[in-house]
Amino acid sequence: IKWIPGENNVLADALSRIGHAEFLKNERNGLEDSIPPCFQVIEIPGGGDCLMECLTKFQIFVVEYNKKADLGWIKPSFDDITNMRGKLHKEITGNAPKYGINMDDKNRLIWKEYKATQTFVPMEFIQAFCNLNKYIAHVYFGDMRPFVFKPFKEKTKGDSEIIYLYLKGSNHYNLLMLDEKADVVLE
Repeated sequence: IKWIPGENNVLADALSRIGHAEFLKNERNGLEDSIPPCFQVIEIPGGGDCLMECLTKFQIFVVEYNKKADLGWIKPSFDDITNMRGKLHKEITGNAPKYGINMDDKNRLIWKEYKATQTFVPMEFIQAFCNLNKYIAHVYFGDMRPFVFKPFKEKTKGDSEIIYLYLKGSNHYNLLMLDEKADVVLE
């Protein structure tokens, strides 16, 4: 871990943004199985590609279906998921300093592993997804406030699409979809 002054730290470590002790306490109390009441969970099979499947499914939902399909029914192909992983990996490794990553020999080997399918990836992949598509990502760990990822350069016209993710445990992601019947407004 290397300290970077606040003004130069464009991608702060996600765990430093929350009260870690409080987070662990809540995890032990079972909050990992609760989500805000305004969402429906779209289950994604476990494994190293679950985050890539979430991101790919959302991208197809927005780009190919113009948000007029049932997100739960969209089934990205293996090639779609692999292409998403490759695109995000290339963005991160090609712009490592922007993501706060030092590509020394040791890190280069670690990041090379993240290119392989069925390999769990760090949250920088969510940031890269937001940067490339000008999306916003809300990552929930329970029914508390989410981590919010925004593109480094925000969209200049129109509203950004928002992907809602639910991180269950340490590396299993599911998609969340706003429940149209819910009488709750997100801040």
